[in-house]
Amino acid sequence: MMHGLKPLSLVKRTDMKENIDLIIFDKQLSQTMRENLKTMMEETSRQQNMIQELIETNKQLKNELQQQQSRAADQEQRANDLEQIMESVKSKIGEMEDESVNRVCQQQNKIKELQKEHKALQVLS
Repeated sequence: MMHGLKPLSLVKRTDMKENIDLIIFDKQLSQTMRENLKTMMEETSRQQNMIQELIETNKQLKNELQQQQSRAADQEQRANDLEQIMESVKSKIGEMEDESVNRVCQQQNKIKELQKEHKALQVLS
């Protein structure tokens, strides 16, 4: 695959034949053409560099986006894990509160029984 313009070839006046299709420029037009070609080549080179920089920047942005998405997924997973831990702790606290209330009730019942026994013993004595 060929890119760019076809090469130009310069022909000496002595090599010109009458039947050859040629375009002849005077010095001023020839100089203008050279300057235009030079400007086009410089502009093309500049544009190619800019495109390359844009491609590179795009790759970097994609990488940064992927890293941010990965971090966000990690943070979301961490938040979910912490939420599960918090629910587990709340559940355990609820169980411990229930156990504590049950123990207090048992102790109060035991105290009442002991008080009844104490009164009964006092009555007997």
